[in-house]
Amino acid sequence: MWLMESPQKSLTGSSYNGFFSDSSRMFCIGDVSAEKQKLVEVAKACMEVGIEQVKPWGLLGDVGQAVYDYATQNGYSVIQEIGGHGIGLQKPSAQWEKTVLVTETGYEVLTY
Repeated sequence: MWLMESPQKSLTGSSYNGFFSDSSRMFCIGDVSAEKQKLVEVAKACMEVGIEQVKPWGLLGDVGQAVYDYATQNGYSVIQEIGGHGIGLQKPSAQWEKTVLVTETGYEVLTY
């Protein structure tokens, strides 16, 4: 288990046989502006609407489109050149993350 903390973000994860997995959360600490609070809330909602698109034989682009649509509807933009990550050979980082397994009938969230 490894842990990396900053005043605004907590990133935890684990490693097994050289592979890393992580889970990231954003927290507002102290008095934060309504603008910053909204950013944290919209980022989390983007992750959730993206996960709702996960299905067997589904396209990563469907997830990305759902995230893009939600973010832009709320006045934000997204980085379009990134295709996602989660389990790999290097420790990744992001604002909100869950590890999701695609099942025969939909998906299962493995890490919160």
